[in-house]
Amino acid sequence: MCGRDLDHSKVLRRKEKPLKSETVSDKDPQTKGEVPQTSPKKVLYVEDNLADAWLFREVFRRYGRNEFQVNHEVSMRGALKKLSEEITDLVLLDLTLPESLGLSTLFRILLSCPHIPVVVLTGLRDEGTALQALRWGAQDYVIKDAVFDRDTLVRIARYSIERHRHLIQNY
Repeated sequence: MCGRDLDHSKVLRRKEKPLKSETVSDKDPQTKGEVPQTSPKKVLYVEDNLADAWLFREVFRRYGRNEFQVNHEVSMRGALKKLSEEITDLVLLDLTLPESLGLSTLFRILLSCPHIPVVVLTGLRDEGTALQALRWGAQDYVIKDAVFDRDTLVRIARYSIERHRHLIQNY
């Protein structure tokens, strides 16, 4: 059982506020746009490469405008434990972990917590794997080298959470 399943109905009700009540018209000097003023979305980044983990956490820190709280786990075992104990809004998942490899990594996360959106963030450039991951329910399949634009990963995270929330509420 994942943390979200512990009391899923309350979590969804917490997030069902209309967009106008979630957004305040503070201007962000970087984008000149509106900055959402909500509690941070909880992201679990499952990555065994500590350099990649540091880099992507730094991207969220710098460009996420305090919108995300990123936790990091280096193993599948640690990730599943964290997901069973805490509410998580998004999983960023590398497909190459010490005890799990390829699509079986994604399958284990999706099976244990189907109500949490998962974005595959990997170095594996394989169109077939990417399409299969999306068919199985991943919100996106992102090649690590492709997200060095400062706000791409933050935008992917934001859109994935909203897309998944919409799917849960309407289907």
